[in-house]
Amino acid sequence: MSAPDPFSFPLFRIDAVAHVGTLDPGRRAVANRFSLEAFCLSVSVDPDAWRGIARCGGAPDWTLSRPGATWFDACALSDAQEAEITDWAVSEGLAERMTLWRAWRYDDEADDWGFLVLPDEASALAEAEEGWEEAGPDEGPGVEPFEGVRLTPAGMAALERWADPHHAMGGLVILFADRVLAPALPDLVGVWWDGLDAPLSLSCARGGVLPSRMPLLEIREGWGQEGPEEGPLAP
Repeated sequence: MSAPDPFSFPLFRIDAVAHVGTLDPGRRAVANRFSLEAFCLSVSVDPDAWRGIARCGGAPDWTLSRPGATWFDACALSDAQEAEITDWAVSEGLAERMTLWRAWRYDDEADDWGFLVLPDEASALAEAEEGWEEAGPDEGPGVEPFEGVRLTPAGMAALERWADPHHAMGGLVILFADRVLAPALPDLVGVWWDGLDAPLSLSCARGGVLPSRMPLLEIREGWGQEGPEEGPLAP
């Protein structure tokens, strides 16, 4: 397998982001054992929405900024790029291929289909019995197998705070950014998920700052987004 080309993956520019809560990694791990940003520092550009989603209460806001900061755009990956990341992870012993199961559901808020990934048919059928859809997209089955990927114990250990090895791609994106992209891209500070802006459904655009990139950012208390540049970068 040829080595991935770090310059071929999508990037997004955001000069300033907000973090709500403590900046101490040890205290973050105590407050939230698991995180969708794994070992990264969770950030957004809407701290008020994030405060409600993460139930941060009266925790302080912080502004983290760097002119020209770039982020690995996780939501812009093509199927081929996801496959390239998976190949890399399998070769590094961070993931393994296996048959997994989907239990489909329709998300009224997003007006789109979503699914839960389960390790076996029995688990998927049990979820389907708990109010999931009898049929999936295009009247297909509500429960179905697919060839997927699972995080190995090494992959789970590397992510530190990842909840489910069967939901692997989000974690692999973080590890890929940390181990492949960051060494090659000096302005890369983290990973960005430009998700659905729906705080009532616990969703908004968010990012994760790689721990090794924290020294690149200016940090000040309070949220002060003053016209930063942001947007996708050309390949």
